[in-house]
Amino acid sequence: MPLTHANFLHQIINLAYIADPEPGTSVLSVLPIWHSYERSAEYFFFSCGCSQYYTIPKFLKDDITQIKPVVMATVPRLWEAIHDGFFQALKKMPSKKQKLIKFLISNSSVFKRSLRKIRNIAINQITFKSKIPLLGSVISRYPLHKLSTIFLWPNILRQLCGEKLKFPINGGGALPEHVDLFFESLGVDVLVGYGLTETSPVLTCRRRELNVRGSSGQPLSFTEIKIVNDDKKKILKFREVGKILVRGPQVMKGYLNNEIATNDVLSKDGWFDTGDLGFLIPNGSLFITGRAKDTIVLSSGENIEPNPLETEILSSEFINQIQLVGQDKKCLTALVVPNVELVKSKFLEEDLSKLNLNKKIGTFFKSQINNLLKSRLGARSEEQILDCYFVDAFTLENGLLTQTLKQKRKEIEKKYSLQIENMYENKFSKKI
Repeated sequence: MPLTHANFLHQIINLAYIADPEPGTSVLSVLPIWHSYERSAEYFFFSCGCSQYYTIPKFLKDDITQIKPVVMATVPRLWEAIHDGFFQALKKMPSKKQKLIKFLISNSSVFKRSLRKIRNIAINQITFKSKIPLLGSVISRYPLHKLSTIFLWPNILRQLCGEKLKFPINGGGALPEHVDLFFESLGVDVLVGYGLTETSPVLTCRRRELNVRGSSGQPLSFTEIKIVNDDKKKILKFREVGKILVRGPQVMKGYLNNEIATNDVLSKDGWFDTGDLGFLIPNGSLFITGRAKDTIVLSSGENIEPNPLETEILSSEFINQIQLVGQDKKCLTALVVPNVELVKSKFLEEDLSKLNLNKKIGTFFKSQINNLLKSRLGARSEEQILDCYFVDAFTLENGLLTQTLKQKRKEIEKKYSLQIENMYENKFSKKI
């Protein structure tokens, strides 16, 4: 689709409300330069007089420590990889040191989460009465958090993402809550944004002063968002999930030489149908709950949005990647990319036959996944898996990830279609 100069000029002018780096600031880019997210960010950084450096995920860890960027435009998978890498390195430390660091991270996590709720920077507002015990928690945890902030977190951050990172901007998908909270605890406020190629791409982004965790932030200037029902005739209330429609100067004029496709997504009065599902809260923050075309419809007629469920499951250290499946089936199943090293270390001493060991590992993963899904706020009975099947990693090389590291759901389901069917016939899962 053609994106105009006016589309990109809107981005260049209004991204300054999210990040305002000084001339000469180091910016590290890890996204494909042809991607609209990278393109808009690059134009904006150049307009600020920044020094732009380029890398790829393979060399990101080394380049971060060498370049010491102040700003980075990233995608969720990179933050997940940094988070997972830290905890893998932590396992190699002496037991006492592991326990101490985990305790201090937990202390800072609770401190930050409680502070957010007191300031009403959360999905739900709480009463003054409910803030009193939280205030006690903040006061009691502050001394340890302050000491960690002075003596420990700077050293860890220097190794993870450089010592100068001020504006880490994440786009291209939701950031898992446990990853978001981990970096917040260490003093890094990741600014999560949302948009599409058709919108040049940024529509919303969290601000440092209104960084509502779990959200994709607030609209850029001159950008309108509304949540509507399936037939787009009714505007929904706050916290009601529906289709996300947007209007603004960054929205494309239409697809090139394709009037039918244009009319499908763009109304005469300029409202663009993003194809995504979500809801708004009163402070203007947008929450993405899934993509309409990714919705799994069970044979019972129940609709399942897989994205938030998968994000929750990824909080398990034993799971690197996951895809839920179950279209037109009675229940969900899962394709799981396990953390093989952790699985081997956990079950290394098991004195069982290979067959029994595989059963035990499968039962362990099924239990892990279902327990995490049960613990979700508003969890439903149909949000449980019948079985799981272990698969190799989804990568760029095998064609199962996009350039922004999103899973190609259709291609993954096609590749493992036989194994998916076997799960519903209660056959054994693949050995690790």
